[in-house]
Amino acid sequence: MPGLRPLVIALATLIAVGCSSDLSLPAGPSGPVPGPSASTPTTLTAVAGDDQRAGVGQTLDEPLTVQVLDAAEHPVEGVQVQFAFEGDNAGGSLDPATSTTDATGHAKATVRLGDQPGEQTIVAAVADAPALSTRFTVTATKDDRGHHGGGDDND
Repeated sequence: MPGLRPLVIALATLIAVGCSSDLSLPAGPSGPVPGPSASTPTTLTAVAGDDQRAGVGQTLDEPLTVQVLDAAEHPVEGVQVQFAFEGDNAGGSLDPATSTTDATGHAKATVRLGDQPGEQTIVAAVADAPALSTRFTVTATKDDRGHHGGGDDND
């Protein structure tokens, strides 16, 4: 078959050069194209750190942790999540104030409570989609010894 030889040579050349997986054929893409929901955050959920107590000005024992998921409920990596106190909270701090999700979709922030006793609210929100947010409520107590809740120093 004389017409088959040029086709075989062309295929062999493509294989030798290294055919990539995103090769497009005249009829369209060679494989499925992921939709926008493949890595687009659709939910942000508080997974750890809510309802903690510590003395005023103290650091909470457990970091605040959120998880970002896509429409298929898969974790989304590389999403920036911003943590901020709601209202005036003199002396309180978050480290880091902006955290990036890991491979499990988790982002974390360590909290140092403000100088006033009482409930303090921290909001976590996806930086590029602030409507995706969740709240944590923590409590600063008048605790002269700075206990973080639990344990007995006996001193």
